[in-house]
Amino acid sequence: MDPGCVGNVMGSDGDPGESQALNVARTLEGMGCTVFYEKPLTTSDANGSGRVVIPKAVAEQYFPHLDDQAGVPIEAADTLGNAYTFRFRFWINNQSRMYLLEGASEMHQRYDLKVGDVMIFAHMPDSTLIVAGRPMTEADIRKPPLRRVNNPQSGVKRDLVGQWTASSDCALFPWKKGSDTGTGQDMHWAVSRTCGVAPVCPSACIT
Repeated sequence: MDPGCVGNVMGSDGDPGESQALNVARTLEGMGCTVFYEKPLTTSDANGSGRVVIPKAVAEQYFPHLDDQAGVPIEAADTLGNAYTFRFRFWINNQSRMYLLEGASEMHQRYDLKVGDVMIFAHMPDSTLIVAGRPMTEADIRKPPLRRVNNPQSGVKRDLVGQWTASSDCALFPWKKGSDTGTGQDMHWAVSRTCGVAPVCPSACIT
């Protein structure tokens, strides 16, 4: 993590990530930023491709409307004043859109972001997009609380770790590696009014 963004003092619970996250939050607040999304990086987000999957609900509320899959360039800056040009685009996945932010590898390297670390998206008062990064903290591991989802079609009940971040008719929850499948893969639960509850691989995810 860039020393220009974070402090050296540990949090009260002894977790250095907590103090780093707090300092990043204070920097953003001092810039007048409003954070609208924090993305815990998945394996596919942090594999060096620079491609980050953006949840559909977040993409359609906070990012430009897209008519074409090729997308549009988006100018952004980080808390140190470094400028970036991302490309915001989408793929068609199961007749729905999977939104992607491409060109994030430089930013990930600058903030030393790895799987589980958090990419922060915020807006300045003039709507300028600001990005930042912070390490995963103990608080991230503890939240959000488990949510029980009941599929009325099959009667399946699952404790899912996550929150509703997709469209109104479909949501995806992070699912701990290898849970229930023995595959050892990072999986998600897809929760949909039409298809019920099913495990899906990250490549099929929209969050």
